[in-house]
Amino acid sequence: MCGFVGIVRCDPKQTVDTGILTRMNDCLKHRGPDDAGFAIFANVGIAHRRLSIIDLSIGASQPLYNEDKSVVVVFNGEIYNYIDLRNNLQQCGHIFHTKSDTEVLVHGWEEWGTDLPQHLDGMFAFALFDHSKSTLFLARDRFGKKPLYYSLQNGTFLFGSELKAFREYPGFNRELDPVAIRQYFAHDYVPTPRTIFRDCYKMPAASSMLLSTNSLHQLPSPCSYWSLSYSPKLKLSFSEALEEGKRLLGNAVKKRLMSDVPLGVLLSGGLDSSSVVSMLREYLPEGDIQTFSIGFDQDSYDESPYAQRISDHFRTRHHVKRITGEDVVCQLEPVLAQIDEPFSDTSLLPTTVLCKFARENVTVALSGDGGDELLAGYDPFLMWRFLGFPGRIIGMTRFFWRWIERSLPASDRNMSLRFRLHHFLQGFPQGIRNDNALRCALWMSSFPPEEHANLFINNAIDHQDIIHAPVPPTLNISKEHSIDQMGDWFSRFYLHDDILVKADRASMIHSLELRSPFLDTELTEFICHLPVEMKIKHSERKVILKKMMSDRLPSDILRRKKKGFGMPTANWLRGHLSEPLQELSSPDLLHKQGLFNPGYIGRLVHEHICRKADHRKQLWTFLVYQLWSQQHHLI
Repeated sequence: MCGFVGIVRCDPKQTVDTGILTRMNDCLKHRGPDDAGFAIFANVGIAHRRLSIIDLSIGASQPLYNEDKSVVVVFNGEIYNYIDLRNNLQQCGHIFHTKSDTEVLVHGWEEWGTDLPQHLDGMFAFALFDHSKSTLFLARDRFGKKPLYYSLQNGTFLFGSELKAFREYPGFNRELDPVAIRQYFAHDYVPTPRTIFRDCYKMPAASSMLLSTNSLHQLPSPCSYWSLSYSPKLKLSFSEALEEGKRLLGNAVKKRLMSDVPLGVLLSGGLDSSSVVSMLREYLPEGDIQTFSIGFDQDSYDESPYAQRISDHFRTRHHVKRITGEDVVCQLEPVLAQIDEPFSDTSLLPTTVLCKFARENVTVALSGDGGDELLAGYDPFLMWRFLGFPGRIIGMTRFFWRWIERSLPASDRNMSLRFRLHHFLQGFPQGIRNDNALRCALWMSSFPPEEHANLFINNAIDHQDIIHAPVPPTLNISKEHSIDQMGDWFSRFYLHDDILVKADRASMIHSLELRSPFLDTELTEFICHLPVEMKIKHSERKVILKKMMSDRLPSDILRRKKKGFGMPTANWLRGHLSEPLQELSSPDLLHKQGLFNPGYIGRLVHEHICRKADHRKQLWTFLVYQLWSQQHHLI
């Protein structure tokens, strides 16, 4: 796991400044503390920070070249099928000088050209410069596990692993994108392809881009090389699907054991991470498995007893760290300084604490990310029964249900009844029909579009640009398959721009590599083609995974309700965070800022602190934006 950055001067007569490139690269030291390197070819410069995982020798350092040094690459990630690829390329006459997975990229480019990403099984972002052809090739993995940003700035093309490197480039345009700001308040993050900065973009998952470095005058569009597909449905019996699912999950875990450094598992005690430990037990003896979890001082958020239950069951070397609200709140501002964009998923902070804790013992960790999106694990999947006509009835009677919601007592508990009802009703505004992706976005939103008129002073931006992520529609989803439509939204939108961004930033801040077996390409394609009743049936979610694990996991783990890796933010906003919240929502500051409606924000703060309402999600999203803006000297 690493980080990289690059500069292309659009005028071939202009050269890249070594000092600027080095400063940009130094911003990524946390992603790769073990080594640094750079290469400059007149108007093209690339640089790399290395976290050594495979082939720890100096010969595997980057930038890494082919035999005649006409092709050079910088790479972030892991290629799990690199041994097979290397063997195939050697049979074609290519000569390898290292044992690293990076080297298959330069020889793979020589052999397959722009089809290279389709041959790769892993998580990756890379930039490959072919000096002989004056072309730059950028690519990102199928789910977007590894980040890749790009921007055209005053005659210079910038690319790299994190936006903070771009800010070191002289003359970088720090102007914020007004649509991105509103998208953040709708989704809690800025969806791809936008970033918070105008003229800066995220490369979509499963995309590549080819540029001519001799005539770069405008940005080319990324090209997709893969997408999820949900049909035709597999014609398997349930028992056949179980056996195939076990085989594929086992293979996915086995692939991700590839490492020359210590490896462990982030264990919540939920079904997904527990399943990873179960499969891992087949490949490692019990004394070699290390697991890591954290515990909260508030019971409704604390999953550590379940993690301990799994550790005892599989006899892992378990590490537990108990934290208080004050411990986590102390991490808020340092973490926001690292993440480049406003990002208000509350689980970012405990995930960061957990990754720091794990990094004290291991360099690589497996996680359960992806299981909820692919196997219908989230609460909104239970709401599919209300789509269609029942949803229209709920939409027409929203005022009654809102009265019920306001009658319920405000609670600090995780996923309280009032909190659930509030977000359930958001998914049923009047006028929406047969748009399950939009319903998912509304269910997860802090500020749905109808609230933007209250939140912002200027509301000239079209609400369609705000709530709809620019994700192209998936092919081959039957209209009657609501679960597939919802799963597609969660997989290509929420997973892509929230869960995997959180995982990457939280881990790489502490130089820890995370691997996600559930996002193995072969496994995900199998799951997507399963009949929906093998994923969710009546009110039971993750049907096939629970059955796969029925003889492996304790019954109480299989039966337990999903808790989620959240924080007691409702309580903290009245306690540890009440002072910064009230300072950053003061009418004088908001009037000066000229973005938010002071009366609306003031009402949310007052009602929450006085326990008249539970506005934890809205206020957390607001507070994160204000703290981020303060750190970047925007207020």
